[in-house]
Amino acid sequence: MYDEWSPQPFCRPELDPWDSPTARDAGLDRLTHLVLVDGRLVDVWSEPVTGTRWHHHAERFDRDRRTLPVATPTPALHDQVLTWLDAAVGGRDALLALHTGPLVDDGFEPDPELRPLHRELLATAVDLLDRAAEELRGPEARALLSGTLRTAWQADPDGVLEVGEAARLAGGICWLAAKANGLLGPGGATTQTALQHAVGCRGQLAGPGRVLQQLIAGFWPAPPRPQTLPDLVLVGRADLLTSATRRRLVRARDQALAARSVVGAEPDVTPG
Repeated sequence: MYDEWSPQPFCRPELDPWDSPTARDAGLDRLTHLVLVDGRLVDVWSEPVTGTRWHHHAERFDRDRRTLPVATPTPALHDQVLTWLDAAVGGRDALLALHTGPLVDDGFEPDPELRPLHRELLATAVDLLDRAAEELRGPEARALLSGTLRTAWQADPDGVLEVGEAARLAGGICWLAAKANGLLGPGGATTQTALQHAVGCRGQLAGPGRVLQQLIAGFWPAPPRPQTLPDLVLVGRADLLTSATRRRLVRARDQALAARSVVGAEPDVTPG
């Protein structure tokens, strides 16, 4: 039978265990036997692996195939920038409409129908924010702080009242407004310690600040920040950003859109 020996590998194509994904998935012909005499291949055949002593190997290989990590492509830098900017201002439409005009100070007046205790708490917090605005030393500081309190109140009045005493509420507003605009720390307008002193808050400002951030931003996504962008706490609201902050974001937006158009993506249209 094997007198006419060929040095070519012996195989039976019709029994190739890997010729059909359907056969492999069904467990058919996955076990291949090779017969060698004096180290030379003389026969080969395949059969189902199910029920054999090698079945556990097939199961392990199946698990390995199922758990292989699927590599996801990293978005281009300009797309990462646009995604982060969307989260900073409240979506792509808000980003495209972003302007650099100054904030308007509409103030904040507690509802006269509130219980006297709550009305007094809010009025005290407003007075403390006026003092904090002097510490921030910016022309839009008062508008920024009162606007942040007003936005939080509109989002969840009960949540604002649950923050605690007036000093704690004012401190949280200061922290959130300042962190959303890069006004704290090196290169900023002031420090957390100075703001604590201005509003008379004994505890750290970040605690109530994070609570207020949740009230305002809700479950808006917080994507990773590309290093080229400013380190800001995201609130998803363009109206809580100073004109200086928005100028930085507009510049990044325009650069990212320009880069996007160069690589052939469908361009967004900014207002004329």
